[in-house]
Amino acid sequence: MALPRLRWLDEGADWFSFTGERSRLRRAVRKILAVADRVLFADLRSALAKGRSYLLHAPLRALERYLSDLADCEVDGDQEWVRLRRRHAAPVLVRLTA
Repeated sequence: MALPRLRWLDEGADWFSFTGERSRLRRAVRKILAVADRVLFADLRSALAKGRSYLLHAPLRALERYLSDLADCEVDGDQEWVRLRRRHAAPVLVRLTA
């Protein structure tokens, strides 16, 4: 049975997450990155693993994929830095007066 909100995070289909804004892990990532422009991948993993010890056993690639695909982050430099993905500002409509 297919679950539409399920996202596999690794090739072996051992690690998965559900999509959506209500994820506690996603909210924790957002809180951490609300006070810093970027954080070291290893430091973020350690901070997130407090109270979520399963993250210490997750393959690094699965966590990287979670951050990129579900938490809207960029992971730079071979899993070194993590930052929120930059959003392009919506174009502003300006009325010109003659």
